[in-house]
Amino acid sequence: MDIDPAISMRRIKDNNRETNRYDLASLEYQRKVRDLYKIKSTFYKNRYIIDADNSQDKIFNEVLQIIKGVIEYDK
Repeated sequence: MDIDPAISMRRIKDNNRETNRYDLASLEYQRKVRDLYKIKSTFYKNRYIIDADNSQDKIFNEVLQIIKGVIEYDK
């Protein structure tokens, strides 16, 4: 799941969620990690990037469609 690190940090603060060492890293570091994951995903056919800034319903439906496609592919 992909989300801008600034939005992710805002959500963590808004939801009063416990943080971990990755959450405490600088936004610059988190953006670099995000960019590298996006690049790495292009090397693998079975990797998907899902926009986690969407609503829960939209994310669920996107994940469901991916799973259905994988199941159909394996038949």
